[in-house]
Amino acid sequence: MSLSVGVTLMSERLRIVEEFVAADSALAARALEPLDPEAASALIEQVDDSKSVTVLAAMLPQNAARCIDALPTESAARYLAALRLRHIVRILRNLSSDKQKNLLRGLPAALAMRVRLSLSYSPDQAGGWMHPLVLSLPADCSIAEARDRVTADSGYEFSLLYTVDEEGKLGGAVSIPVLFAYADETRTIAQIAQPADGFIPASASLVSAAGHPGWEMAEILPVTDPDGVLIGILRYADLRSALARDGRSKTFSADREVFDIAEKLCLGLADFLIVCLSARLDGADRPAKE
Repeated sequence: MSLSVGVTLMSERLRIVEEFVAADSALAARALEPLDPEAASALIEQVDDSKSVTVLAAMLPQNAARCIDALPTESAARYLAALRLRHIVRILRNLSSDKQKNLLRGLPAALAMRVRLSLSYSPDQAGGWMHPLVLSLPADCSIAEARDRVTADSGYEFSLLYTVDEEGKLGGAVSIPVLFAYADETRTIAQIAQPADGFIPASASLVSAAGHPGWEMAEILPVTDPDGVLIGILRYADLRSALARDGRSKTFSADREVFDIAEKLCLGLADFLIVCLSARLDGADRPAKE
């Protein structure tokens, strides 16, 4: 193959990629998310910056962060600077503190200051103790795709994932055991999600967070920013440790340990019953054997 022919083919492929991205950035984001970060970031660098930014904004924050992490710092900072503040913060929360600092140095001073302010939560606030690597998926994601995402994210340690809308705002909660036991893979995760009405503002004080009624039903609660965007998960055990370090562990009742055990048993039974019910409902739709 001659050099000119090779260049022509590469140009044609790049044109197709750019047209695909321009036509539907959300679909392009979905296509890139399962890829290795190096492969996805390489493709992002090949297209025009304006198109790259729309794709990064449409990607789920943890996947966009992986792409940003795989890019040279200068390129990554350039893309971040073109994003809206909420997208920058959501992406940076999924990166290490060292990586955050390097990227913040590459942003315009005024923007970097606003980002730092959004990222800063004191140890006395719920946001200071949350786990930012929360697994969130679009509400219209199929059960089959959700299973693939959970399997690919082998380091995820929680039993729930969350649904979010296009703005990243919290929707519902999905039990991972139920997700993998559900018979009909074509349904969306929104159809099996439970309302996630027990959330904690990242700016809430530890004492306020400890008094949240959601702890009576769960061991983890989602954490949101002032706009309702899901930015992390807070574990009850971590909150208890934080209060103990601050000399305020008396906030918790003495019988909480007994409740913890009972709660886990009840939640396990609830998941089992949901799976059995779904299997019965799916069976009812099938025609009886001759």
